[in-house]
Amino acid sequence: MLSIEIIAIGRLKPEEAKLEARYLERLQKAGPSAGLKHIQVKECPESKQATASKRQQDETAKLVKNITPKSLIIALDETGQLQTSKNLATKLGKLKDEGQQTISFVLGGPDGHSQELKHTAHQSLSLSKLTLPHGLARILLLEQLYRTTTLWQGHPYHRD
Repeated sequence: MLSIEIIAIGRLKPEEAKLEARYLERLQKAGPSAGLKHIQVKECPESKQATASKRQQDETAKLVKNITPKSLIIALDETGQLQTSKNLATKLGKLKDEGQQTISFVLGGPDGHSQELKHTAHQSLSLSKLTLPHGLARILLLEQLYRTTTLWQGHPYHRD
């Protein structure tokens, strides 16, 4: 069984939090039968440092502190690899089948990830070539994780 954690810099606005809760509820219902044991979102406050590089360093420390040991780390980053929904589901399914216990998706703040975090991450994923607001990126990630569980189960949620 696989556990997924989303570790993010920043808080959601109330309307975004409602959508996040909707997909978390869906994942908690559909997940166990698909081999998803647990999903958790951990929020870290944005840094108040004066420069972008200092904010990145500060936020990297907060993110890394919250990553479960032995977790496979996937950094969400605009320069990361683009995936189709099916490819993402296949890759995550392979990790689950190979016995990976935890996958940690990390989302940086407005200044992005530090080079240190990019090097620490095992993989880097881009959700779009477009620049997305932080809250929307979190919701989009959760929707894709829900879509992944439905693809694993052959559920008709995903249509080609």
